[in-house]
Amino acid sequence: MECASHLLEIAQSTLAACRFEKDCRYYGAERRLPVFLPAGDDKYPSFWVRDCAMSSLSGLMADDDLLHYIEYIALCGQNGPEPRALQHALRVPPFAVADHINYNGRPVFFPGTYSDGDDQGQGAFGFYPPLDDNYWFILMAAQYVRQTGDRAVLRRDYAGMALGERLTRAWEGYCIDPKTGLCTGDDRRYVVDWGFCDSIHKSGLMLMPSLLRRQAALALQEMGLMGDGTARAQRIDESILSNLYDPESGWFYSASRICRQWDVWSTAYAVSIGVLDGRTQALERTRKALETAYIRRTAVEHGYVRQLPLSCDPPYWQSKGPGGGYQNEDYWSTPTGWYYAALKPQAPDLAQALMEEFIRHTWRHRELGAPFEFINRDMSRYSGCVYATSAALPYAEYMRMNAVP
Repeated sequence: MECASHLLEIAQSTLAACRFEKDCRYYGAERRLPVFLPAGDDKYPSFWVRDCAMSSLSGLMADDDLLHYIEYIALCGQNGPEPRALQHALRVPPFAVADHINYNGRPVFFPGTYSDGDDQGQGAFGFYPPLDDNYWFILMAAQYVRQTGDRAVLRRDYAGMALGERLTRAWEGYCIDPKTGLCTGDDRRYVVDWGFCDSIHKSGLMLMPSLLRRQAALALQEMGLMGDGTARAQRIDESILSNLYDPESGWFYSASRICRQWDVWSTAYAVSIGVLDGRTQALERTRKALETAYIRRTAVEHGYVRQLPLSCDPPYWQSKGPGGGYQNEDYWSTPTGWYYAALKPQAPDLAQALMEEFIRHTWRHRELGAPFEFINRDMSRYSGCVYATSAALPYAEYMRMNAVP
């Protein structure tokens, strides 16, 4: 199977379906503007920062559109230099980036609501905004600069602050453990680690947002906004390996306290971005864990990936309990590209089989709306039709791993 052409067709058609024209106030006055939504079925009617940023990594977004999306965040979706107190003890730290931005140009910092005022929930989705959006904002901007060569945009003023400064302030972030440099969360006044786990309560040192913080440091260095990005990334790697890696199994733990469990997505992502490069034994052990989970069907079905392996005890998030599907037990293709990238150097045949499995499933269920946001194991339940990251990231990682030197 010629995977590249299939993945390109799936990604292009999906991203096109997720681009809408809406009446918006992102520039202070209502006008018709492009808005990128997470799914082509309009399941989530708001501009989601992470979904747009993740999808932009495909390199398939038009330059002008991508610049618009970055500007929406800079103008409407980033808090200012002072913390913002919301109802029910929720707090928005300085320079925090919104979870999503409504068409009226007002930011919603917390998942689970479209309310853009002072009542944005009661803590069911954390007491601080999810930790990942600050870093996705940086990665989106880096993709734009890489794609266009336009570094002048980093000096452009947005609401009284240059874009480059907004990005560096975003990286400084909040809920950072000073000893390790990793993202962290409290047991009780907890914070969502990242948006694809926004219904899960974790605490302690957090793996996925720390991996994104690592990548954002490298991106800032690439854009000339951070002189020691590589050193900061290396410090994060060392802290992750010291605190969130299980050397016996090869899996990474999702968090250090609540939900200290093997995390399939983050393990695949960590390998794909090189956290274990130069650590031969650990890298071989982790790749073997991913290979075994694929072969034994404890992590993958139809080319879609569980958040926890079935071999994990329990095979659902500890803070959630059994049942409920969704982020607790269902399968997603957003991380399929990361899994592919982690497998390919050592097990190229398995990596190819994984991607072909995803492609066949997509074409077989195209009329139902594949690729989906998530499915259950026997495909009796699915949700989120024509889902952007489900198509964009498998394509992006396949092309990255098969780039001609």
